[in-house]
Amino acid sequence: MPMPMKLWFNALEKLRKGSRQNLQAPNSVIDWRPVVHEMRLFKSAEELEVMRRAGEISALAHTRAMEKCRPGMFEYQLEGEILHEFNRHGARFPSYNTIVGGGENACILHYTENESELRDGDLVLIDAGCEYRGYAGDITRTFPVNGKFTKPQREIYDIVLESLETALELYRPGTSIYEVNQEVVRIMITGLVRLGILKGEIDELIANNAHRSLLHAWPEPLVGLDVHDVGNYDTDRSRGTGTGNGADRRARGCISPPTPTYRPNIAASAFVLKMTS
Repeated sequence: MPMPMKLWFNALEKLRKGSRQNLQAPNSVIDWRPVVHEMRLFKSAEELEVMRRAGEISALAHTRAMEKCRPGMFEYQLEGEILHEFNRHGARFPSYNTIVGGGENACILHYTENESELRDGDLVLIDAGCEYRGYAGDITRTFPVNGKFTKPQREIYDIVLESLETALELYRPGTSIYEVNQEVVRIMITGLVRLGILKGEIDELIANNAHRSLLHAWPEPLVGLDVHDVGNYDTDRSRGTGTGNGADRRARGCISPPTPTYRPNIAASAFVLKMTS
């Protein structure tokens, strides 16, 4: 028996044994989490105001990192600039471990070592957000270490940027998140076919999930009191593209005012960038 359930039953048993001391044990136990999760999905005006400030501070920190970044710096030094900016605006802590990945490190999911030197000609990925008054910020951006894209880097970046701008434009109440995701995937695959990284008919590539090794385009977890906030996002599962929470989030229609993150990306290693040049 899983430990949490065992603790529940032990507590119930103690209550029942204490009935002579006027303790009343419940006859049934109801899981309260789905109710709270649905409540946390919708944000009040006051919550949205705090979350906007968390986003603003997080954005200021990313801007500072871009301004300070130079070849020869170490990833942890950029992390220090980010944390400094958080603190400068009253956000004492990050909402999660800051990710600063230069070069190939940018392709490592949840890379947090932040110990490598930033090299001239490489890109650096920063995934960082502050915690402000209990609410989380969450922003990911990628930019050139030396401040100037190479042609292949720019081509990949522009595909991702177009995908993000399209998602933000389409993401409105009443629109299916699944439909938004499909349009974003189409834009990214079309771009990769144009660059010669993927080959074949676009519809066939989408149907065969030929992009899965390169693309990450679906909505991320909700953000709120936690950077991966809870939310009962599992309605209309029939329109999802798979099983599990990720597919369920994609299946539900966009509603207001929940606050998902959305950050399409292409995991382009040095090999992929070389193919485009």
